[in-house]
Amino acid sequence: MHVCVCVSDFKEKLEIVSKAISECSFLAIDGEFTGLDKPNTQIHDFDTAEERYQKHREDAMEFLLMQLGICIFHFDEEQGKYTARTFYFYIFPRPHNKQAPNARFLCQSSSIDFMAAQGFDFNKLFKDGITVSLVSGETCIPYLLPSDEQKLRESLQQKHQLSDASSNQRNPPKIPVEYHKFFKDVCKKVEEFEMSDLEVMSLFPHNRNERQLILRNVKPRFATRIQMELKTDDKKVEFIAVSKTTDPEDAKRKLEEKKAEDFEQLDDAVGISKVIRMICQSGKLVVGHNMLLDVLHILHQFISPLPEDYEEFKGMTKRHLPRLLDTKLMAKMPPIKGHLQLFSLDDLLKSLQSKPFVMPDVVFPEDFPSYDNSGEQLHQSGYDAYITGLCFITMANYLGSAQKPPQGPVTPDSPLLQDYVNRLFLMRIYGIPYMDLTGPEPVPSRDHVFHIRFPSEWKTLDIIRLFSPFGRENIINNNNKSG
Repeated sequence: MHVCVCVSDFKEKLEIVSKAISECSFLAIDGEFTGLDKPNTQIHDFDTAEERYQKHREDAMEFLLMQLGICIFHFDEEQGKYTARTFYFYIFPRPHNKQAPNARFLCQSSSIDFMAAQGFDFNKLFKDGITVSLVSGETCIPYLLPSDEQKLRESLQQKHQLSDASSNQRNPPKIPVEYHKFFKDVCKKVEEFEMSDLEVMSLFPHNRNERQLILRNVKPRFATRIQMELKTDDKKVEFIAVSKTTDPEDAKRKLEEKKAEDFEQLDDAVGISKVIRMICQSGKLVVGHNMLLDVLHILHQFISPLPEDYEEFKGMTKRHLPRLLDTKLMAKMPPIKGHLQLFSLDDLLKSLQSKPFVMPDVVFPEDFPSYDNSGEQLHQSGYDAYITGLCFITMANYLGSAQKPPQGPVTPDSPLLQDYVNRLFLMRIYGIPYMDLTGPEPVPSRDHVFHIRFPSEWKTLDIIRLFSPFGRENIINNNNKSG
């Protein structure tokens, strides 16, 4: 079920999300990106957790999170069932005015090709940014970092202070000589407009100086008889709308209305950032599958630029997302790992539908879409978030059933989950299975690792032959060709 509304209704629909988050037991997330790794990003099996963070940090700063799925789960203790509400958001950093940040990001052809094959609607992402469909969760909205929001708010305040001052200004700023003719021409146009039957006239200044001169010098000349308002047309061209008024109180009222409208538009531009702030402030458990990139993108795009310092990043994550759980790490640790062979989200879903696991009974409200467990909708972020939450509940309940005596159902605040909380799964790192947000990572043995120098004419096969008698080898080339 899809109900389309305009961006101005986002505030109203936001109440649905806010209520669901405040009442939920936990929520699951999943993101889709414009790319995963830059060409020069080299992932090594012997990276440290800090080195891996630095590499993924650069990727998260270059690429864009273009769709975010959130599935909100509420456990009803009386019925012993979970209720799920799924939302997914198309996200695009559309600047709402010329002062807003003009974001740049990379697209990776393989990622775009993959998303297109999954039916991703790029028109909704890039073109239809003013359209929102939220009851099912689908939406396309802008966003702002808190720091950008603050700058724009201060800019608006200065703009309206200037407008208030210019309306009552008796001694406008001195006009530069080169603008004398422009000033006279604009004044003549306004005088002719006053005498005409027209209700509105548009002025199109060519640059910022002309625009400021009209607002600071021409506008005060006509006192309260004329109203001037800076606007932007459908083609993003700024112009000044001139209208008549004979009522000073009416002019003042319109000025206040315009001020309120500007701040309301800024509030709308905050967009999806409001949802992220609600999640952060709730302190609820946030679940993801192989979720490190999701976390990095969410922090960087909606909270604050990612810090260079690794420990500072950990502190930042803990402040804003105090409880995280990665289902891929959960699946790859005892006792669950012994029952599984493959660990991608779709493979995990299939495995958890067989003994010794028992899938939970999850219901959906009437005004939300109902999903099945077939996996046919994978790679749509809302569905992936739902499946991630479903897998979490299944594995958590299995941990409870393995206790003596058995416990169940296992809720998100159970001590049985403590070993998984705030540890993010790390792919392809020998001896460091996770990034620990609360302390140092495990220190692996590197006794079997050798740093070697060899003649420039040697090939990789020569090194393999040298080490093959001692077991399987993994070679990392640091591109240093010196002998």
